[in-house]
Amino acid sequence: MSLQATRHYPDTLLVGSRITDVEQDRFKMEYQVVSKKQGKVTTTGTATIVMFDFTTNRKAPISEKLMSAIEQANRD
Repeated sequence: MSLQATRHYPDTLLVGSRITDVEQDRFKMEYQVVSKKQGKVTTTGTATIVMFDFTTNRKAPISEKLMSAIEQANRD
């Protein structure tokens, strides 16, 4: 996470996210927070989400259902 500007109460924050990279067992998301009061980006961040099978204690492939949801979100 990278803080670009301090936010002050009261304010309304708009949070956006997008999926940028997809692999067989993981995907990366980028986040951005915009302050309506300041009219600029205040925070950015990234996260890597890895699928995990708690039964086998190993990484797992992304399910077809989740992959379909990711594909749909990237089309919108």
